[in-house]
Parts: sequence; structure tokens; C-alpha cells
Amino acid sequence: MLNVNKDSDYVYNLCMNVSELNQMLEAAITERVRNMVRAISSRKIQCIRGDDHAQTMVQHLRQVMSNKGINIKSVIITQVKLPSDVANSLQEKTIFQFKNTLERKKQSYELRIKNDNQSLEYLKQQRL
Repeated sequence: MLNVNKDSDYVYNLCMNVSELNQMLEAAITERVRNMVRAISSRKIQCIRGDDHAQTMVQHLRQVMSNKGINIKSVIITQVKLPSDVANSLQEKTIFQFKNTLERKKQSYELRIKNDNQSLEYLKQQRL
């Protein structure tokens, strides 16, 4: 929800070109979503809804739009659809993290097997 300052000629001119207003809002929202996405773990990105992150979005939009005579009152985040480049980047990051975790677990398992075998050899030598 937003309201327009009565003394702003810029806004009245802009209202004649609604598509320009939409482009400005979309750019501001996309910028904020990109920043939010980078600050949140990739598993929680699809859960960016409701009031949790809406207040930071309101503050950002107020800051961006205030010099244009537009005051943002409230924002409701209903769905987050990431731009393809951001989604691909996050997917690659998630895959890398998964592979890295898998490799560490594999190395830990192999080391545990090796240690167990050495312990068995030591016990066998103790019995002899």
C-alpha cells in the first residue's frame, strides 16, 4: 500500500505513465530481494513470506521512493520468485555445499574404517 504526497509534480507526471512507476517499483523490489536472498540460507529462501521480511522491504522501498513523493505504507510478501541468474547461482552454491559435505563425510568414514582396522590389528597382536 502506498500514498502520494500532494505537492509532488513528479508523481502526478508519473501517474500518467503507470508502466514507468511499475518498472521503478519492480527494480527496487528486485534489488531488495537480491540482498535478502544473499543474507539468508538457500534452504529458507522460499519461506520469505509474511511480516518477517516485509518490514525490511518497507524500509527499503520508503528510502528508494521517498524522493519521488511516494510513501510506502505496507508490504505483504506473498511469493518469492527469484530471477533465473540468482536462482542458478543459489542452486550451484547448494550443490557445491552438498558435494563438500558428502566428501567430508566420506573422508571421515574412511578414516574411521582405517582407525578401526588398526585397532583390530593392535588387539590381535596383543593376544599373541
